[in-house]
Amino acid sequence: DVLAPYERNRIQLDVALKELSEFLADNPTQLERLRAVKTLSREAAEIMTERIAARRARGLQSTLDTDGFLAGQHAVETVRSHIQVMENEERRLLRERLAKTDAAASSHLTTIVVAAGLGAALVLGAAFVARRQLHLRQRTEATLRNFNEELEGRVRQRTTELEGANRGLQQEVAAIAVGVDSIR
Repeated sequence: DVLAPYERNRIQLDVALKELSEFLADNPTQLERLRAVKTLSREAAEIMTERIAARRARGLQSTLDTDGFLAGQHAVETVRSHIQVMENEERRLLRERLAKTDAAASSHLTTIVVAAGLGAALVLGAAFVARRQLHLRQRTEATLRNFNEELEGRVRQRTTELEGANRGLQQEVAAIAVGVDSIR
């Protein structure tokens, strides 16, 4: 049948218009344009159906009806024009969304870089503080060791002095005891 592609395309058009309604659900302006396209496509289909009926009824004589032919051409052109407006709007919206997405991606990337920089700065700062604390602790331990060694040295020196003084006292006590024994 010669009209099989026409019938198949009419069915596909209805499916496509339904899918478009779902895709455009968030855009009232585009939905309104789609309603106009649906109305215009129905009008074009009616004109085409009338032309097909006329061709079947009158044969090739129907081709002399230029007004009907031009009305069909005009209806199809009007539908194409409305669809072109919708496509242009969708392309504009897509460019706008892509620009927003690029801006958001750039912003996110900047945030990530800044956060990574701050994280690195914090790690370096913590390493610096830890190193400083380690050096301070090492110096403190060295100072304590020095004080401890000095104190032990003083204790040894004082012990030696006390032992010497003790020996001297013991010698005096022994000398006094010898002197007391000799007096008696």
